[in-house]
Amino acid sequence: STLPIVMVEGYLEPARLSELSEFHAVALEGQGENLRPYRMALAERRGPLLPLITGGVGPETYMVERHVCVDTTAAGGNASLLMEVEPDRLQMEP
Repeated sequence: STLPIVMVEGYLEPARLSELSEFHAVALEGQGENLRPYRMALAERRGPLLPLITGGVGPETYMVERHVCVDTTAAGGNASLLMEVEPDRLQMEP
């Protein structure tokens, strides 16, 4: 399977971070003052704060794991009773 990661080869101007959208983090190789312009550009963006990931990290750093739990207590622990409910009556929170 592939991860939803987009890689930019070469140099990305820090100001471009304010123009781009649909991303949730930025990963760069670098140290100290070299990263400052990128940190500043991310801090100036509107919306949620986005992390600047540095250093050698594996692909698991970029994954988001979600779990859905269905409480079958009301059905006496019998999950098949829950399947008899009309699908449009079930609501899942994001």
